[in-house]
Amino acid sequence: MLTVEKILLRLRLLCCNRSAYTKEKTMWRWILLAIALLIIWRIKPKLFFVIAGASLVLFSGIGLWTCHDAKSRSQVDIRVSYDRSACPAERPLSVTIANASDKTLERVLFSLNAVLPGYSSTITPYTYKQYRSDKILEPGESHAACYSEPLLSPAAERNLSPSELDWSARVDSAYYR
Repeated sequence: MLTVEKILLRLRLLCCNRSAYTKEKTMWRWILLAIALLIIWRIKPKLFFVIAGASLVLFSGIGLWTCHDAKSRSQVDIRVSYDRSACPAERPLSVTIANASDKTLERVLFSLNAVLPGYSSTITPYTYKQYRSDKILEPGESHAACYSEPLLSPAAERNLSPSELDWSARVDSAYYR
């Protein structure tokens, strides 16, 4: 079942991980939309202003929501380390989540990324596993837990053990009280 969280995550992935072909296709759609709006403006100016006003309200709301979402995600700090001494073999990644906001954190959705030493691109595949923590954290609190490692891309086969990779996390969504 698709939840709002999954839909928003897929939209974010579609917006951020597009090929050059898709970007060019989107550009042409915007150009065609602009031409259609110019035609409407010349034929029915009142309709044009109704469409323009509705679009302004819609895109302003989306912009405000995006800024709020980015701020709420930035107030969650996640540290990842490969720690076989503190975690069992089936879940070797030690993940520490800290709430840096002034609100109570109810739930956080995040993804784990691995990078080869000396490189900048992640070696976790595009269809990564999303992790979640529903540990309720008061402002300033942190919580550590062990998680399994995500699947790595075939490009990662350089005879490196997971302990030699640089691990990080990206907050996908944060929910507060």
